[in-house]
Amino acid sequence: MLATQVDLRDNAGTGTLVRARLVADFPADRLAEVEASWAPWRTRGPAEHTHWDWRNKTDPAALRWLRLFALEHEGVQGLMAVVKEPVPSRLATDAQAVYVSIVETAPWNLMPFTDAPRFSGCGKQLLYAAVAVSAELGLRGRIGLHALPQAEAFYAHCGMTRVRVDVEYGGLVYYELVPEQVEQLRVRCGA
Repeated sequence: MLATQVDLRDNAGTGTLVRARLVADFPADRLAEVEASWAPWRTRGPAEHTHWDWRNKTDPAALRWLRLFALEHEGVQGLMAVVKEPVPSRLATDAQAVYVSIVETAPWNLMPFTDAPRFSGCGKQLLYAAVAVSAELGLRGRIGLHALPQAEAFYAHCGMTRVRVDVEYGGLVYYELVPEQVEQLRVRCGA
C-alpha cells in the first residue's frame, strides 16, 4: 500500500487544513468496513446514492482490472477505482486516457446528506490521484469518466470537457480532462 499526504479542509470549527492519507492500492478486504460506516448515511440522502455498494462494484474478477484509492483521515473520506489499462480518448483519436470507473466521497462530506459537510476537497484530491496515474503511464494527465447527474457541475467546475451523453452507459455524461486542462484543474479546484 502506497500512501501520500494530501490536504482536506476540516469544516467543523475553524475550517483549517488537515493532513489526510491518499492510499494507493487500497485493500479490497477493507471495503466492508467502509460500507458499514457509509451505509446508514446513504439512507438520509438522495435516491441516486442508494445504489452504491463498493463490495459489489469491486468483486474479485473486477479487481484484476481496477486499482483502488482511498482518502483516510478519521476514517475513509473518499474512494476511487481506476481502470489499470488505458482506454481510448474520446477527444483525440491518437491518445489514451485513464478511466475513472467509480469515485465517491463519504456521505457526511456532501451537501445532500448534511447542511454542514465535515471535510471538503475529497473529490479534487481523488481527481488529482487519477491525473497522477495518467502521468505515470505517460498519458500527460488525460483522464475520463462518466458523471452522475449530481456530480456534473463539479466536473465542469474543475475544467473537464463535457463530451457527450453516453446512451450505452445509462445516459450518463462522459467527461474528459485533456493535458492542456490539468493546470486549469489545479487552479480552479486548488492544489
